[in-house]
Amino acid sequence: MAPLCAIFRSYLKSNELKYTPERAEILDAVITRDALFEVDELVAEMRQRGFRVSKATIYRTVKLLEEAGIINQA
Repeated sequence: MAPLCAIFRSYLKSNELKYTPERAEILDAVITRDALFEVDELVAEMRQRGFRVSKATIYRTVKLLEEAGIINQA
């Protein structure tokens, strides 16, 4: 996870955004998946695991992950 974390942190910093605990948890949840996923599935999984992250935050973070080149939209 370290290299992807570093890439994401660098991307956020270059866009004057913060690497928040919520973004870190979303990054972790995304990279531990081994297949394609729907964002709504990710929302449900995060809530089931006890994380209190809004759906909007997850959607925005997934978009940032895509812009950073960490994930690709299918």
